[in-house]
Amino acid sequence: MHAIPFEIPPPKNEADFERMCAHVYGVVFDYRMPKMNGRRGQVQGGVDVFVKEAGVGRVGIQCKKYTMKPVKWDDVVDEVGKADKHGTPIKKLILATTAPNDAALLKKVQELSDAREAKGLFPVEVEFWEDICNHIDRFPVLQDSYAPNSPGAAYHRQDAALSNLQTLVLEQRDTLLGMSALPTARLDSVDRLISDQLDRTNELLKAGRYRDALDHLAVVGKDLGPFDAHQKARWYLQKGLSLWFMRLDDGEAAHLFLKAFELYPNDERMAAAQVRGSCLRRSCLRLVLRERRRSSGSLIPSKSGSRWPTPASFKASRFGCPTCLRR
Repeated sequence: MHAIPFEIPPPKNEADFERMCAHVYGVVFDYRMPKMNGRRGQVQGGVDVFVKEAGVGRVGIQCKKYTMKPVKWDDVVDEVGKADKHGTPIKKLILATTAPNDAALLKKVQELSDAREAKGLFPVEVEFWEDICNHIDRFPVLQDSYAPNSPGAAYHRQDAALSNLQTLVLEQRDTLLGMSALPTARLDSVDRLISDQLDRTNELLKAGRYRDALDHLAVVGKDLGPFDAHQKARWYLQKGLSLWFMRLDDGEAAHLFLKAFELYPNDERMAAAQVRGSCLRRSCLRLVLRERRRSSGSLIPSKSGSRWPTPASFKASRFGCPTCLRR
């Protein structure tokens, strides 16, 4: 992509510059959780922001907003001394500043860094405003925030829009595939009225009226006693599809798909429902297990030696799917 030069104004105050550094260096180092180091007035040990660099470890960033005056050598020595004195746990220190480039200072910082590394201490870098702007210039996502009228920002917005469109297309594809799974009535069903009511549900689903389909199924299915096995299987499959299309409860949808196959296995649409239900159930369990490991880790070993969430911890998880585990 052809780059067109653009000018980025420095932040108006130190707090804004610190937030900007957290954002910029989080993108530069591909670290999604940059941390602000305490608040103003607290001892910060020479670091305002923490990020992590792959292959290096934790990087500390000291933010210096100097618009009209240059950064001095004493500033660098002072901040490095603070980090050393407080034992700040970092593998590298970056002094980021809004001040203009200074070749003499850069050379002294590089010499200091080399000497520190030779002693097994963390290295030091200085990044001037032009360096920070170069980072922004390299990442369209940063241009979108700090230079919204630049070509890169426009590209980022277009790329995001295309990504959203692709997601929508895939969702519609899933819906169409689901429509092909809608079961039709059997000619040998005894009660044609029930079949007609289930056919009406099919029409509601095809029209995208999933909530109406659920309401209709609730009325039709108040008493499943008169239904034959195939009609019951249709009812369960239609309800499962309604929940699945609405993204309401994949765990319950999985149970309904499997129930439909259990009731009438000798039907290719019910067999397809079994496959879909099994896939959804595995997806739900993987999601729950991943969330429980990430949070409290309150897992208990099963008889087979694998680890599963306890019922109490499972229900407490906001990402949990109690329906899926209950089955």
